[in-house]
Amino acid sequence: MEKFDFQITKNSYWFWWEPYIQFEFDIQMEVKGLKYQINALNEYLKSFDSETKKVIEKLKKQPESTDLIDYIEDIQIEQSCSKSFLISSSLESNCLIIYSYLEKKLLFICELLQKEFNINKKINKVNASNTLEKYWIFLKDFAKLNLEDITEKYNHISSQRLIRNSIAHQGNGTTRKKASSAPGLEINGCNFKIKDESYLIYLLELTEAILQGLLKTIAVKKYEIKQKNNS
Repeated sequence: MEKFDFQITKNSYWFWWEPYIQFEFDIQMEVKGLKYQINALNEYLKSFDSETKKVIEKLKKQPESTDLIDYIEDIQIEQSCSKSFLISSSLESNCLIIYSYLEKKLLFICELLQKEFNINKKINKVNASNTLEKYWIFLKDFAKLNLEDITEKYNHISSQRLIRNSIAHQGNGTTRKKASSAPGLEINGCNFKIKDESYLIYLLELTEAILQGLLKTIAVKKYEIKQKNNS
């Protein structure tokens, strides 16, 4: 019978931190669900266009008249406006959902580590300019995690909070300063427009990378604590 050389190493994340496997699976499934939700808009728009086309084709079979032509044009304008609003509102609401999801997961992890590492500092007492930064500071300065591998990704998604804040608080497609460039994002000075779902996928991929990287960082921290206690 073939023998397997099974060794536990520093990178055996699942071994050093018990919740690792469950958390990893949950994040994968939740991100998959969010991607499905984003892509569902395209399927709905296809149905939307198809129904509009059927209505117009049915009207065109009637005897032609000026009133009928005007009526068809009115339908096309109305449907175009409705479609434009649907796309814009869906893209913007999904942007808010992604940030809400990231903040919710980070808070959960912060609360868990607060108990595991016996951290006295209260999370809501961390001095920061926004919620996302509050959790990041807690993980870095109080949970003492080495976040170097995911810092760049955090900086990218943190910089896009300008877009998130404008959607949540202003809703007029403007930011107080020029936003950083990103896939699927059209920027003109302090004005912006989310062009398509590629922007949401960009945010979601950053979110998943940050969370998955964070899980590995926690597992390594647990490994280091175990090694220190055994020395």
